[in-house]
Order: sequence, then structure tokens, then C-alpha cells
Amino acid sequence: MTQPVKHWILQRIGGLGDVCMALCACQALRRTDPACVIWFFTSPRYARVAAACPFVDEVFTDPHLLEEALRETSVRGLSPT
Repeated sequence: MTQPVKHWILQRIGGLGDVCMALCACQALRRTDPACVIWFFTSPRYARVAAACPFVDEVFTDPHLLEEALRETSVRGLSPT
């Protein structure tokens, strides 16, 4: 029986240094579980930085769009707040 794909959501809205440290965590997650899906929630100011990270599958800056994506992928019990 196959394991379900794990979805990770990292939220970092603080300063650029905080975002960069969280992106390092994305790399560690990807190394631990190459099949996982990593979403990054941040402010629009840092969205391009997060999008440039090869370990991030999708970047969100709007909590409503993140909630919609969660519903579409049937990931339950997660909240962007």
C-alpha cells in the first residue's frame, strides 16, 4: 500500500532573513521526503525570493488562495494562520 504524499506549508512573513532561513528548512524537508509537496506562504514583498527556491512547489501570498488550494487537494485540518 502506498503512503499518501505529505503536504508541508511553511509560513514566513517577517523579514528577508526569516524567509531565507525558512527556505533552508524547505531544502531539509525535500531531502528527507523527496515526494512531499512544499507550499510557502509569505508576504508579496518576498514572494519572488520564495518562488526562486527550487525546493518550493508553490508560493502563496493570499490566505484565501491558500485555503482554496487546501480544499482542492483534500488536505484537511490545516490553516494559514
